[in-house]
Amino acid sequence: MIADALRSVLGRAEFAAGLRWGLVASGVGLALALARRDTRQVAAGGLLLAAAFAVTLSRTLGLPGGLAAGLGVLGFAGAAARTAAVGVRLAGVVAWLLAMLGAWLVVSRSGLSVDRWVQLLVGAAIVLGSWLVADFDARWRRQGLGPVLLAASAAGVYSTVPDTEQALLALGVALPLALLGWPWPLASLGRAGAYTATGVLLWVVAAGGSGRGSAVVGGVACLGLLAVEPVARLLDPDRQSVLGHLPDGRWGAAAVALLHLGLVYLAARVAGLRPTVATAVTIALVDFAVAVAAALLLTAARRRAGGRPPM
Repeated sequence: MIADALRSVLGRAEFAAGLRWGLVASGVGLALALARRDTRQVAAGGLLLAAAFAVTLSRTLGLPGGLAAGLGVLGFAGAAARTAAVGVRLAGVVAWLLAMLGAWLVVSRSGLSVDRWVQLLVGAAIVLGSWLVADFDARWRRQGLGPVLLAASAAGVYSTVPDTEQALLALGVALPLALLGWPWPLASLGRAGAYTATGVLLWVVAAGGSGRGSAVVGGVACLGLLAVEPVARLLDPDRQSVLGHLPDGRWGAAAVALLHLGLVYLAARVAGLRPTVATAVTIALVDFAVAVAAALLLTAARRRAGGRPPM
């Protein structure tokens, strides 16, 4: 069964096209990493993903002007969010306004033929999801988790949407770029890149999932740990993260990826395949709430036990 699924992916022209440009983008990322004179990760993984996806889409299915403009605005929103992170409060307001404008362009001016509720859900998910993904990536940039988890989310989106052309492009692009994060953490998504990459992923959800409403819900929920961890950390009284208890190094990153894959599986193959949107929403919300609650409980238990403080 797994072999058949792999053959169905590898034999598709859309995946091959995405893979080619993903390899080009990962080569650029590797060159940037090698050119650095310090040990910090290159904060360009998300921008490379978005650029490679845009080029691939333009050469295959066609790049809508509204999508290109929306991704550009989201990039500026991420740049403003980065400025806000260092203490410039006005930049935070600008970041939210630009994120809303970018999300509107992505869902309303990119050639999508979807119901209004899909536009509202995906638009809201782009605004909030971009912020959460950027927060996660900034927190764990030294481990290179962002590119790895985003590739897993792209795989989940492909496995749940009924129309897979755009999802195959995104998956082909994302897989090589994951190598910039693991086994050696060479690059993070970057704040601007986190915003644009989230916009790409969620546009793919809307484009490929419009034929089955539950797939849109499941596709949005494929953000998985990228959304769960920042929310749980925000709700923790000490702003601690459950991931801080995992081993350091490449095996700790692998453990995080496995946790994320579990959440993505539930989103894509359980919520995303339900016959009704209401059932999909219920499953996705319950999964999210349980994951956040489990993270909070584990962090609290470790704190009471006097274990190593989470990062």
